[in-house]
Amino acid sequence: MILRYLLHTNIVSTPISKTPDPAILERLEKHGLECAIAAPVWHELSYVAAIARVHQLTLVTTNTRDFTRFTGLTVENWSKRKPRPSPKTEER
Repeated sequence: MILRYLLHTNIVSTPISKTPDPAILERLEKHGLECAIAAPVWHELSYVAAIARVHQLTLVTTNTRDFTRFTGLTVENWSKRKPRPSPKTEER
Protein backbone atom coordinates (compact mmCIF):
# COMPACT_ATOMS: atom_id res chain seq x y z
CA MET A 1 0.00 0.00 0.00
CA ILE A 2 1.25 3.50 -0.83
CA LEU A 3 1.29 6.28 1.76
CA ARG A 4 -1.16 9.03 0.82
CA TYR A 5 -1.92 10.89 4.05
CA LEU A 6 0.03 12.54 6.85
CA LEU A 7 -2.11 12.75 9.98
CA HIS A 8 -1.88 15.78 12.23
CA THR A 9 -2.06 15.11 15.98
CA ASN A 10 -5.67 16.28 16.25
CA ILE A 11 -6.64 13.44 13.88
CA VAL A 12 -4.48 10.80 15.55
CA SER A 13 -6.01 11.55 18.97
CA THR A 14 -9.60 11.16 17.73
CA PRO A 15 -10.05 7.47 18.65
CA ILE A 16 -9.24 8.15 22.32
CA SER A 17 -11.19 11.39 22.71
CA LYS A 18 -14.26 11.54 24.98
CA THR A 19 -16.50 12.20 21.97
CA PRO A 20 -14.75 10.80 18.90
CA ASP A 21 -15.87 12.20 15.57
CA PRO A 22 -17.54 9.33 13.69
CA ALA A 23 -16.56 10.76 10.30
CA ILE A 24 -12.87 10.75 11.24
CA LEU A 25 -13.12 7.23 12.68
CA GLU A 26 -14.68 6.03 9.43
CA ARG A 27 -11.90 7.59 7.33
CA LEU A 28 -9.20 6.16 9.61
CA GLU A 29 -10.73 2.72 9.19
CA LYS A 30 -10.88 3.14 5.41
CA HIS A 31 -7.42 4.68 4.87
CA GLY A 32 -5.45 3.43 7.89
CA LEU A 33 -2.80 1.62 5.87
CA GLU A 34 -2.24 4.69 3.70
CA CYS A 35 -1.46 6.99 6.65
CA ALA A 36 1.71 8.26 8.27
CA ILE A 37 1.76 10.04 11.60
CA ALA A 38 3.58 13.34 12.06
CA ALA A 39 5.76 13.63 15.14
CA PRO A 40 4.20 16.22 17.44
CA VAL A 41 5.76 19.61 16.87
CA TRP A 42 3.60 21.90 18.94
CA HIS A 43 5.18 25.20 17.97
CA GLU A 44 6.14 24.59 14.34
CA LEU A 45 3.32 23.81 11.92
CA SER A 46 5.76 24.45 9.11
CA TYR A 47 7.61 21.21 9.89
CA VAL A 48 4.42 19.18 9.52
CA ALA A 49 3.53 21.02 6.30
CA ALA A 50 7.03 20.49 4.89
CA ILE A 51 6.99 16.75 5.62
CA ALA A 52 3.65 16.36 3.86
CA ARG A 53 4.69 18.45 0.88
CA VAL A 54 8.12 16.87 0.35
CA HIS A 55 6.63 13.36 0.42
CA GLN A 56 3.57 14.41 -1.63
CA LEU A 57 1.18 13.40 1.15
CA THR A 58 -2.22 14.89 1.87
CA LEU A 59 -2.14 16.49 5.32
CA VAL A 60 -5.22 15.51 7.34
CA THR A 61 -6.14 17.91 10.14
CA THR A 62 -9.14 19.59 11.69
CA ASN A 63 -7.01 22.74 11.81
CA THR A 64 -7.04 23.57 8.09
CA ARG A 65 -6.99 27.34 8.68
CA ASP A 66 -3.40 27.36 9.98
CA PHE A 67 -2.14 25.44 6.95
CA THR A 68 -3.63 27.70 4.24
CA ARG A 69 -0.46 29.81 4.10
CA PHE A 70 1.62 26.93 2.73
CA THR A 71 1.71 26.70 -1.06
CA GLY A 72 1.71 23.34 -2.81
CA LEU A 73 0.20 21.59 0.21
CA THR A 74 -2.91 19.43 -0.07
CA VAL A 75 -4.97 19.58 3.12
CA GLU A 76 -8.11 17.62 4.05
CA ASN A 77 -10.41 17.84 7.05
CA TRP A 78 -12.05 14.47 7.65
CA SER A 79 -14.33 15.86 10.34
CA LYS A 80 -17.90 16.85 9.62
CA ARG A 81 -18.06 18.90 12.82
CA LYS A 82 -18.18 22.68 12.67
CA PRO A 83 -14.74 24.13 13.50
CA ARG A 84 -14.40 25.94 16.80
CA PRO A 85 -13.63 29.65 16.53
CA SER A 86 -10.07 30.60 17.32
CA PRO A 87 -9.56 32.50 20.59
CA LYS A 88 -8.62 35.61 18.59
CA THR A 89 -11.98 35.81 16.79
CA GLU A 90 -14.20 34.62 19.61
CA GLU A 91 -16.63 37.23 20.92
CA ARG A 92 -16.11 38.17 24.54
